[in-house]
Amino acid sequence: MLAEWANKAKELWQIVSGLALSIFGVLAILAIAVPILDEVSGKSIAISDISMPSDLAGRGYSPVVAASRLRDAVEAYVEEVSTVGQFSALSLAQEQPALVLPSLGLPLDVVGDTMARTFHLGGRKRITGEITDGPSGLSLRLRLNDRVIFQGSRRVRRGSDPADSIDALLAAAVPSILEQYAPYIEAAHLLDKEKLPDLAMQKAQAIIDALPDSNDNVPGAYIVFGIVYYQKKEYAAATGALRNAIRLRPNSPLAAVAWRNLGLIDVQQNKFDDAVADEQRSAAAEPGLDPLAELAVIYAEQGKNDQAIAENEAVLRLNPPASTAEGAYLNLGALYNREGKRDRALAAFESAARINPRSAEAHTALGTVLTMIGKLTPAASELRTAVRLDRRDGDAAFNLGVVESAQGKTEQAIADFRDALSLDPRRSAARFGLSNLYDAEGKSALAVEQLVAVLRYDPRNAIALNALGGAYYNEGKKDQAAAEWQKAIRIDPKLPDPYQNLAVYYASIGKPHEAKLSDERAIAADPTFAPAYYDLGLAYDTEKNYDAASRQFRHAILIDPKNSAYHRALGEAYARARKNDAAITEYQTAASLSPRNAGIYHDLAIIYDREGKHDRAAIESRKAHELNPNLAPRDLSRGHS
Repeated sequence: MLAEWANKAKELWQIVSGLALSIFGVLAILAIAVPILDEVSGKSIAISDISMPSDLAGRGYSPVVAASRLRDAVEAYVEEVSTVGQFSALSLAQEQPALVLPSLGLPLDVVGDTMARTFHLGGRKRITGEITDGPSGLSLRLRLNDRVIFQGSRRVRRGSDPADSIDALLAAAVPSILEQYAPYIEAAHLLDKEKLPDLAMQKAQAIIDALPDSNDNVPGAYIVFGIVYYQKKEYAAATGALRNAIRLRPNSPLAAVAWRNLGLIDVQQNKFDDAVADEQRSAAAEPGLDPLAELAVIYAEQGKNDQAIAENEAVLRLNPPASTAEGAYLNLGALYNREGKRDRALAAFESAARINPRSAEAHTALGTVLTMIGKLTPAASELRTAVRLDRRDGDAAFNLGVVESAQGKTEQAIADFRDALSLDPRRSAARFGLSNLYDAEGKSALAVEQLVAVLRYDPRNAIALNALGGAYYNEGKKDQAAAEWQKAIRIDPKLPDPYQNLAVYYASIGKPHEAKLSDERAIAADPTFAPAYYDLGLAYDTEKNYDAASRQFRHAILIDPKNSAYHRALGEAYARARKNDAAITEYQTAASLSPRNAGIYHDLAIIYDREGKHDRAAIESRKAHELNPNLAPRDLSRGHS
């Protein structure tokens, strides 16, 4: 019975592990988006050459290079807003270029005139500036037309490359440039969780106070308010702010952004039909990839896999940018995995990894599916790649621990589970994994420590209470074990495991009646719980009620036909009831399922010997002896009790 409990504990952990392995988080592509206000006439800014000392220019850092680096700094700043806070559709590269960098080899006025004609822009602004080298180090001054908008300096440390200081100065100037162009981008930049959302709200409020409603920065500022309120889970306030943005620009890309964000809020409140309607309004205001991708997420959240798959496939048919295609393949893989279509999931994740070989998420997903289909060696390789690419990927570390545990690499698995816990101490599946490994090594105290930690974070975790009872039982603390199992039953009366474990406890202290009642309660809690039927069969077998024992073993086999222990137990019950032919059939089935189990061949030898089939008995006896030399042929004379 104790061996059966240990197997059940292992199965339970595998179930918990499986749940963790099947949840990738790749469906979380729905996000608040802040667009660049690029279509407004008169808002284009052209970056001209930035002059600098001749010695720096002579080292390859020319005025044109400086202008190029400034544009790169602006794009990096803007792109950070598009990714750090899970924002979308915020990249200069996807919009009309509002910051115009002159091409090499063309006069500035020619490029400027060309851009003005192309985008029909009037009143175009120009940034000029200079870098100087003085007593305080390198200094940068930038002017918008003739007005100074930034000045700063940086001392060059001895032995360092002056170019690094120039890059730092240019990066420091970016917020000042954006304040002239789209000031709410700086507000959005503060929404990174490591920064200050309240300061973002202050900047957004300043925009609303200073600018007329006709200025496109104002609805953008309301979107910033919506983001902050959403992060604070103040959904009513977020909805009000986003509806203000829609009111000011009802048929614009800004309205599309606001509708998408309203859809996100509806998803958080489980208003999926409203979320679908919001996304449809978003698509009407600005057709494109985002509404399709976000509809896919909403359908996935609803469990409507077919619709979600169709939306992701529609995204891919539109030949999206690489990052969007990667996300769609990751989503498709998760959806196929949810449906148990492992081959399709694997193909989708492989496509994501081909698009972005440095995607830790794609390698984690690949490793996870490979684990599920039993390909542990390639799974471990993919998961190690994911860990190398992103040391913060707790899923990869945990899943690698599962794989290495299954491969018998205990020390590596323990290290992986500990890595996962260092990233998230509340990851209960990793603690279950550690507990099982420690328990297998006979380190019961360490196993208990991990389960107690699970309960510290989640005191009503019935699975953890059940496992803690098992750990106490293995330590010989039977009464403490029973107390934990009784707690688990009070919290979750439908969990069958603690009833069956209590049956083990009652049987061990000489209370067979209570043991049988506890097994019957386990079956009542879950009629598909095979171990309780098996346990009950063992109890009847002890009472020499072989017909009742056989019935229970047959129930267990119906539920789990590939469990050799159940077939062997039924064979023993038949043998004791002198139903030799039936016993032989069950023993043979058990042997086919567990061909390395010497005891099964030994039992077969006894039955054949009893029937006078001594040649067959000798064959089975030799098999048993080869696997276990302690099972000598002379044991056959004892017969089967």
